[in-house]
Amino acid sequence: MKTEGRQLERPKAVMKRTGLGRTSLWSKSRNPDDPFPSPVQIGTNSIAFYADEIDEWLETRPRVPCRDGTIKAGLEANDDHGAAAA
Repeated sequence: MKTEGRQLERPKAVMKRTGLGRTSLWSKSRNPDDPFPSPVQIGTNSIAFYADEIDEWLETRPRVPCRDGTIKAGLEANDDHGAAAA
């Protein structure tokens, strides 16, 4: 879905992208002290989130350090563990 050039994501897609459960998603989106984006009303009984706002929120999440204390910037293609392919 697009509105004014911005991509919208329904709650199930946001839950899949963020790893948040339904209750956590609603709790975070309704809490004014939490930086998680608020939903947009798209119909009488329908809401969605702006994808770019979810992207921004995800980028603010801290990286989990490796066992050696380093933080990897990203994963290599087709590698689930962050190590370079041999």
